Amino acid sequence: QVNDFKPLRLSNKPAHYSTSFRALADQGAACYQRSLHLQRLLPISQTKVEDHTLQMCQWIVQRLARALRHERNRGRAGHWAYNLNRHIALLQAYRGEVKLMGEIENDLKVVQRAE
Repeated sequence: QVNDFKPLRLSNKPAHYSTSFRALADQGAACYQRSLHLQRLLPISQTKVEDHTLQMCQWIVQRLARALRHERNRGRAGHWAYNLNRHIALLQAYRGEVKLMGEIENDLKVVQRAE
């Protein structure tokens, strides 16, 4: 009897796809510039883009997370409006904003310690 056991895979894509997608998202997040990229992804005013307070950064991260969730759901559903490039750009912007938010929080902690 031939043993045809194959491990269960959650996706039919090769395993290296997820690592290359992760690397692409990380590289894009490193190059992310809010003033250049954010208004192409979200309907947001220029004054909000230029506001680098912690509250605005948190608000932008929430909006990006919502847009990313909606785009991901479109892709899973096979919707005709799904756009892989937009999905990647949203993920890169989200990671870039989270990084920026962490830097702002660290700066605030340093200022509070100095006082």
